[in-house]
Amino acid sequence: MNDNFAPGYIDLNVELYLSHRSLSNEPGWANIVVHVSEYENPENEYYLGYVPLPEDQSENINVDFTWDGVMNREGYENELLPAENSPFSVKVTYGSAVVAEAIIEASIDPDLEIWNDNPDFHDDVDGGFSVYSSLCDLAIENGYFDEDDGGIIEFLENHNVENTSVQFLGYTVTGVMEEYAQVLARADTILKSNPNYSTWCDGKYSGTINGLRMRKVTSSTTSLSLHSLGAAIDMRVQQNPFITGGEVDNYQTGKYVKFVKYICDFDITSPKANASLIIDKSKEFLEKFHGPNYDPQNADETKLLEILTKYERINNLNNSNIPSVETLAQITSGPVIISNFETIKDDITLFLETHRATVVFDEDSKNGITKLISHLNTQQTDTIPMLDDQDVVAFFAERQKFDTFLTEASFSSYMDLKNYLELTTPFGNQLLIDGFCDIDLAVYEAINTAHKEILGQQTKKIAWGGLYGDRIDAMHFNINKDVVKGFSNP
Repeated sequence: MNDNFAPGYIDLNVELYLSHRSLSNEPGWANIVVHVSEYENPENEYYLGYVPLPEDQSENINVDFTWDGVMNREGYENELLPAENSPFSVKVTYGSAVVAEAIIEASIDPDLEIWNDNPDFHDDVDGGFSVYSSLCDLAIENGYFDEDDGGIIEFLENHNVENTSVQFLGYTVTGVMEEYAQVLARADTILKSNPNYSTWCDGKYSGTINGLRMRKVTSSTTSLSLHSLGAAIDMRVQQNPFITGGEVDNYQTGKYVKFVKYICDFDITSPKANASLIIDKSKEFLEKFHGPNYDPQNADETKLLEILTKYERINNLNNSNIPSVETLAQITSGPVIISNFETIKDDITLFLETHRATVVFDEDSKNGITKLISHLNTQQTDTIPMLDDQDVVAFFAERQKFDTFLTEASFSSYMDLKNYLELTTPFGNQLLIDGFCDIDLAVYEAINTAHKEILGQQTKKIAWGGLYGDRIDAMHFNINKDVVKGFSNP
C-alpha cells in the first residue's frame, strides 16, 4: 500500500496478490476487509470496507483497492476522514488473517493543497496536478520565485490574474497579471492616435488574444512559459505560426524555412536585427506573389488558387511533350529545333506564362518571359532562331535557381510544392495569404514603449517572439523575464 495517504488529497491504494492456496486456508470468506483507524486511538475506526472477491477462488487473484478518504461510518457518511488525525493504522484482513498492515503519516504537498483549494485554475493546465507540480518546480528553477513563496497559483493570486481584464485593440484580454494589464492599457492609449486603430479593433486584432496557460515553453523541457504566470499574450494566433527549422511538425520543417529564404532572402532561424525586419520581410514575401501593397485582410482566395494552379500546371507541362527547360534555354546561345512546333506552341506559351508570380519575381526575368513568348509567336517552323537577350538569360537563370531550391528543400516536384503550400496550415495560417508575421510594427512599438513606461524599465524591452534568434513566434509578447523575476510573491 502507498505510504503517503492523505484523505482528500492522496487516495489510499492497496494492491494484493493472493494465491489460491492462501485463499483456501480461510474457506467461506469471500471478501477482504480494510480497516482504517487512528493510530493513537484504534477504537476510532473511520472506515470498514469490503473488497469483494470472485466466488471461484481456485485461481490466484490480484486485488487493487482504492479509497478516497470518505468515511463509511454511521453518522459520518460522505465526510472526509480528517487528515490532521494522522497517523493512521491501516489493516487489511482476510478472514481472521491480517494480510497487510501499515502505519501511515499523512503528508500533504503544499502545492496540492493550493491546487485543491483553487479548482478554477485547473482548466488552465493540461495534465492535472502532477503537471502543475512539475511546473511549480520549474518556476523555482527558472528563478521566478523561491520555494517558500508558494506555487504558481499563489503567484497568480498575488498578481490578481483571475480577476484582471483589460481592453486592448477592441478585445477584452483576460488571463494576465495586473502589471501586464497596465502595460496593455497604456499601449492601447498610444495606438488610439494611429489611423488604423478602428480597423484593427473592428477586425484584425479583435478576439484573437490569448493569455494564461500553464505550460513549458514550446519545444523546451527546461523553461517555463510566461503564459503560466499571466505575463504573456499571444496575438493573431491563426496568422502567426510558431516556426523553427526543426522537424517538429509538418509546418516547422526546413521546407517552410527554405521556401521563405528563397522568396525573400530571409532566414527565419537566424538572429534578427530589429522588429521591422521580420515585419517588412513578411510583407515582401507576400508582395512577391500578390503585387505591391498586398493586404492580407482582403485576401483574394481566387488569386491564391490561381498561384497554386500554376505550380500544378508547371509540373504537368514539365512532364508533357513540350521541350525541357534545358532545351529551351539553349535559344540564348544558338537556334533550337523543336519538333512539331506549331502544334505545341500554345502549350509552350502557357508553360512560360505560368512562371509569373510563382517561380520568377525579378523584373528583368519577367521581361525575359515576355520577350521569349513574343519571339516564339513570330516563328512558324521547327527551327527557332537564337534570341540573344540578357532578360531571357535572367529568366532561365531564375528558373534554374528555383529548381535547385526544390532539390535542396526535398520537394520531389512542383506538384509536391503546390500540395505543401496548400495543405500546410499551422494554426490556420496559410503561408501565401498570411505570410509568416502579421503583427503591425506600430503595435509592437506601442507595447514596447508601454512596457518601459509602466514597469519603469527603460533598458528592458518587451520580449517579442518575432525577434527570437533561432525561430519566429510572432504571436507572442511577454514581460521581460528579469522584470518578472523582480516581482514579489509574498
